[in-house]
Amino acid sequence: MVAELNSIDGVECLETDGTFYVFPNVEKTDCTLGWHQQPIWKFSDYLIEKRGLRWYPVSAFGSEGHIRISIATSMANLQNALGRIKKAI
Repeated sequence: MVAELNSIDGVECLETDGTFYVFPNVEKTDCTLGWHQQPIWKFSDYLIEKRGLRWYPVSAFGSEGHIRISIATSMANLQNALGRIKKAI
């Protein structure tokens, strides 16, 4: 998951330390919709409403520009989500 996220232009994600989440930084993405210039929560709302992806800004945890993605699911679900993330970004 981390390697695939890091293959997306502008996304930076560190390896997980065994948790059920990854916390990629998406503030350097160059989205065609201009979401990179909007507050991260607006981008998250867009992904929930238009792409069926539920992820959350991590600003609530003190990490601006990052989102939280649960990886506690099947590989098929993760691959599907990665495809949607790539299309959205």
